Amino acid sequence: MNILAIISSYFPSLTKSEQKVAQYVLANPDDIEATSIQELAKKASVGESTIIRFVRKIGYTGYQDFKLA
Repeated sequence: MNILAIISSYFPSLTKSEQKVAQYVLANPDDIEATSIQELAKKASVGESTIIRFVRKIGYTGYQDFKLA
């Protein structure tokens, strides 16, 4: 299963803030590999801790692991 399908399947169970991250990632999948956690937090209008919770919730150990996927 690819990463976008995984995110879509988890979307309903995410918090509002985590959904902002998911929406940004789904809308801009090609940008994520070159985006730092700080940049993603700013672009999605959330805190860095929200991004960490988001990637862990969808099954990754951390942001770097998520980016590589």
